[in-house]
Amino acid sequence: MKSGRPWRRACVAVGMLLCAAVVALDATKPLHMDDALWVQYARHIATDPISPYGFEPLYQQARLPANDIVGASPVFLYAWAGAVALFGEEAPWAWRLAHLPFLLALALGTVLLGARIAPRRLPTLLVLVVASPAVLVSMNMMLDVPTLGLEVLAIALFERASRSGRRGLAAAAGVVAGLAIETKLSAVGIPIAMVLMGAARGSARLTVIALGWTACVVLSVEAFVAVRHGSSHVMAALAGTNHHPLRPGARLGLLTGLPWLVGPLMLGPLVSLLAGGAASRRLPLAAAAAAGAIGVALGDPFDHSLSLALGAAFLVAVARQASSARDRTSAAILAWIAAELVALLVVSPFLCVRRVLGLLAACTFLACRQARLGRANADGRRAERCAAAVSLVTALGLFAADRAAAEAERDVAWATAERSANLVGPRYFMGSYGFQEAALHAGLSPLILNQTPLVSGAVVIVAHQPTVSATPVPHTRPLEALERGAGPIPVSTAPWFYIGKQALRFPARPAAYATITRIELPAGAADGEGR
Repeated sequence: MKSGRPWRRACVAVGMLLCAAVVALDATKPLHMDDALWVQYARHIATDPISPYGFEPLYQQARLPANDIVGASPVFLYAWAGAVALFGEEAPWAWRLAHLPFLLALALGTVLLGARIAPRRLPTLLVLVVASPAVLVSMNMMLDVPTLGLEVLAIALFERASRSGRRGLAAAAGVVAGLAIETKLSAVGIPIAMVLMGAARGSARLTVIALGWTACVVLSVEAFVAVRHGSSHVMAALAGTNHHPLRPGARLGLLTGLPWLVGPLMLGPLVSLLAGGAASRRLPLAAAAAAGAIGVALGDPFDHSLSLALGAAFLVAVARQASSARDRTSAAILAWIAAELVALLVVSPFLCVRRVLGLLAACTFLACRQARLGRANADGRRAERCAAAVSLVTALGLFAADRAAAEAERDVAWATAERSANLVGPRYFMGSYGFQEAALHAGLSPLILNQTPLVSGAVVIVAHQPTVSATPVPHTRPLEALERGAGPIPVSTAPWFYIGKQALRFPARPAAYATITRIELPAGAADGEGR
């Protein structure tokens, strides 16, 4: 049996190489989705580090107070600002290095937990967690993967502290948990998990220590922001203009939508679970068949039904294994899963992959734990390798599709800017996400709602994005439309992966589409009217 420090050190080395590979791969992708928002924070902090919210970023064609935008917690933004200050404004590929410490935290937490959960399967577990489809696509320069890295490390440290009784580890877990919450508010599930894990192990004193340090970190950061900007970020964001809380009844939809979301992302852990005995396969496969049949009967598209079937199989398999878990380590993971579900219901304004990264990681740990308890022979090792291979192939395929979507949005912005370069008059754009960053880089100006005066002869380039309802610009005449495809992969991750309850779709549409228009005010109308 492989055990002891040399094996764990070898696994740490594997994890470090895996982190470096993930960061290098992500560096090939243009800024994408909410990167265009967070890069504004990073650039501002790089020039004014003691006033992180002292500006108004451009967000969906409007200027909003930086402290009012939900999710703009400062920890990763400061790390990203350091990369911008170090490598300069024209090196977005190098900014990705800001992710490396957080990915290493994810790998370290996986090794610490894996040494307890499935010590002989640590390399497989690292692939399933660090290079999972959800993580590889979610990298970008957004806040979710850094939050996940700190979250897994905090859970691992606290689990280790609760077993050993070491107060220092509990304090370290609390500090890391506080940093995670100040990276993204969705990490509030960590304190809940600590309470449940501490109750399960009877370590109330360690729980108090960890929660105390978590509170110290969070209150210190929020006090700093309040002193600098008049209100803590959490309070300002909750009262901000872009915060739209769900009604209590609508929150149940966050749970009922999980099967569609997790299905395509958890093929590796599903293979690991189904590779057990025949009894462990029967119920998940029956659930998959029933869910798929229901989707077909309701007339859902193929991708909807497939996602539903895979998600139902995985969730039923996890639930079945959870019901048979009897050891304390499995109980700790179940407490983590419960905490993630509570956090999802409490703080998430909508369902999407990036809001359930912690839940997916916890379910992966449980799957590997139960697979390890159920199999210890050569067949089990082959099944684990197969699970890792399936997960890695899925991750690379979805990453390729996501990168193609990001490149298409960048390319259509550059193409429309180039096509309109010879037109007389000021040039504006309307669009968000990666299109916004590319358009700004190409020299276009944003058309700010209710601020930018309309000038006869001005050119407005409008990006057609499924999740952005741009206000129509009056008195415009279309001149030319451009589109860019997403390459040979017939799968779309953007924007569904980031803002919808289904991780991917099989679309028959271009990946990016924009129209060049010209403002032609009616005779007698003064410039600036109708803005």
